[in-house]
Amino acid sequence: MKLLVDENLPRRLADWFRKVGHEAKHVSELGLLGQSDQAVWRAAISQQAGIVTWDGDFLTLAGQSRNAVVIRLLIGNCSTPVLIARVEQLWPEIEARIARGDLVIEIG
Repeated sequence: MKLLVDENLPRRLADWFRKVGHEAKHVSELGLLGQSDQAVWRAAISQQAGIVTWDGDFLTLAGQSRNAVVIRLLIGNCSTPVLIARVEQLWPEIEARIARGDLVIEIG
């Protein structure tokens, strides 16, 4: 699975996705830090990647154009290791929801 990790999440999350076998990039690796949500959305679509974010604005973009999966993490402010451990726990459910065709996944 291809994933684009938004700038509001740590780069180490993209590293974790790669470690478990996904093709993932953090927006910083694509020169997209500080760019608009629309620019990040377009990059995800052009790469056929889902977006992993904390940002609710991507839900609006997903509603306008059903071209990419949006995984919105509803995990409060925490350390990177805690965040990654929680994503690891949630990942089987996220994959199941993607497999059944969900394009917007809010999970925490």
